[in-house]
Amino acid sequence: MTTESNYSEPVVLNNHFREEPQPLSPARRKVSFRNSGIPGPRSTAREAESAPAQHRPHIDHLSGHDFLVNPSPKPKKKPRPKHFYESPRVHVRAVFMKIGEVDTVKEKFDADLFLQARWREPALDSHHPHKPEVNWADTWNPGINIQNLLETRFDKTWRQMEFTSIGEAFVVEKRRVKGTFAESMELQDFPFDTQHLSVVIIAEESEVELVEDAREPSLVNHLSFVDEQEWLIKDLVECVPGNKDSSDLGNVLPAGTMLVVRVHATRRGGFFFWNVLVIMCLICSLIFCTFSVSREHPTNRLQLSFTVVLTTIAFKFVTNQHLPKVSYLTVLDKYILSSIVLMHLVSVWHSCICLAPKNSTTDALDIIAFVVYLIAFLLLQLIFSVYVRRNVRGKRMILIQLENQYKEKLNRLLGAGYTDRVKEETKRKTLQRRFLPDATVGAI
Repeated sequence: MTTESNYSEPVVLNNHFREEPQPLSPARRKVSFRNSGIPGPRSTAREAESAPAQHRPHIDHLSGHDFLVNPSPKPKKKPRPKHFYESPRVHVRAVFMKIGEVDTVKEKFDADLFLQARWREPALDSHHPHKPEVNWADTWNPGINIQNLLETRFDKTWRQMEFTSIGEAFVVEKRRVKGTFAESMELQDFPFDTQHLSVVIIAEESEVELVEDAREPSLVNHLSFVDEQEWLIKDLVECVPGNKDSSDLGNVLPAGTMLVVRVHATRRGGFFFWNVLVIMCLICSLIFCTFSVSREHPTNRLQLSFTVVLTTIAFKFVTNQHLPKVSYLTVLDKYILSSIVLMHLVSVWHSCICLAPKNSTTDALDIIAFVVYLIAFLLLQLIFSVYVRRNVRGKRMILIQLENQYKEKLNRLLGAGYTDRVKEETKRKTLQRRFLPDATVGAI
C-alpha cells in the first residue's frame, strides 16, 4: 500500500492508434516489474521515486487491476472500410452499335446503343459462381436511366454476375436500346460544324458515382452509319461527368449522378459549299453589273439592284430550312448577311449618284465607287475564308489530338495494333460495299 501511494497516475494521450492496455496476472505482473526495473514490495520508497515515470504501473480504479503503459506504442493500422469508396461506384460502358439519321432541324438523332453498368456487390461475395440464381429484386440497384431518350423502339435489360480472382462479386447490368435521342445542336460553325451526339446517363440514387469503365472501353461502329454522305463519325468516344459539364441538368441533379457519353460527328460541308456559298457569291457579284447602266436611267439601275437583293433574301429563306430556329448567327448567316449589306450599299449609291448633276466629276466618282465596292467584295471573300480556316480548323485539330489519345487507350486495353486492324477492316468493307454488288460480297 505504501508503494502504490508513492506513484502518481501518468497522463495517457487520447490517441486511437495507441494499443489498449491489457490486465496482467499476478505472476506476469511480478515478471514485468522485475524486467522493467520497477521496485517490488521490498524496495524502499527512495528507489521507487528514482524509477522512471514511464515504466510505472497504472492503477485502474474501476477494475482494481494495474496496467503497464507501453512507453513507445506502435501505431495500429486502420482497418480497411467495408466499402473502399465513400459512395458506390458504378462503371459505365457504352457501345454505339448503329447511328441513324441526324436531324439538325429537330435536334435529334437515332441510335442503336448497348449500355453496360458494373458495380460492386459485397452481399453476393459468398454466392457460388456455379449457382447464379440470384433474386435481383432483393439486391441493390443504382437505377441507371437514359435522360435524353425521346422514343424507344426496342429496349431489353438483363443482369449477370462476375467474380474476381479473390472472390469479389460484381453485378453487370446490360441494356440494348434502339430509339431516338435528343441533342442540342451547336451550329455556330454551320456548315463546317462538329456535333456532339450525346447519351445522358443518370442514376436515381443520389449517392452513386458514375465513372467510365477502365477495363472495357466505350466504342463506336463506323460501318453502320446511315448519314455517311453528310456526316463523318470520328473514332472517339468521350465520357464526361455531368457535374463538370456546364449544362442545366448538371445544376439540377446531385453531383456525381450523371455521365455524358458522346461521339463526335463532323459535317461534310461539300454540299453547302457548292450549292449555297458558291451560288451566293455569284448572285452577289451580279450587283456590279448595275454600274453598266447609264446614270440617266436611275430606274433601271435601282430595278436591277432590288432584283438581286430580293433574290438573295429568297435564297436565304431556302437555306433556313436546313437549320433550327436558333437565336445566334451561324457562319453561313454571317456570310449571307454581309453580302446583303454590300448589295444594300450599292443600291443606296445608285439612288444618290442619280440625283447629282451629270458631269466629269460625278462620272469619276461613279467609277471610284465601282472599284471600292469591288475591293470590298473581294475582301469579304478573303476574310470569310481566313475566318473559316482558322476557327474551324483549330477546333478540328483539337479533335485530332483527342482521337489520337483515344486510340492509344484502345491499344493499351485491347492489344497493340487494335486500331490499325480496325482501320484496315473498315476500309476493306467500305470498298466492298461501294464497288461490289451485294451478291458478290460474300463470295470473296
